[in-house]
Amino acid sequence: AKKNRNVLGGPITVAGETFERGIGVHSRSRLTYELRGGYKEFVTFFGVDDQSGPFADVSVHVLVDGRNRLEQSGVRRGKLHGPVRLDVTQAGRIELVVDFGQFGDTQDRFNWVEAALVRE
Repeated sequence: AKKNRNVLGGPITVAGETFERGIGVHSRSRLTYELRGGYKEFVTFFGVDDQSGPFADVSVHVLVDGRNRLEQSGVRRGKLHGPVRLDVTQAGRIELVVDFGQFGDTQDRFNWVEAALVRE
């Protein structure tokens, strides 16, 4: 995972728009954050990085305390998804999961765009 860069170290670019903040990953990835009940909301946009090839295809999940709160399959290059706003009040843990899509891990460069945890 790369903070404020795509997974290759370049700028975060989704659907022709460049973003200063986010997390770049490759499929299959799982980012886990211990919340300890200290936040009220998780917000993000997401999408496949524009530097990915035409076979990039991922499945996206956000789990809160082990429960799937967001699931999006068939995420491909060229579309920015979101905003996503999830209540995480009293949550102990959040997991950001990017999994293989139709073509396995081929060209799957993914960005959590402007991801943030909002405090109480």
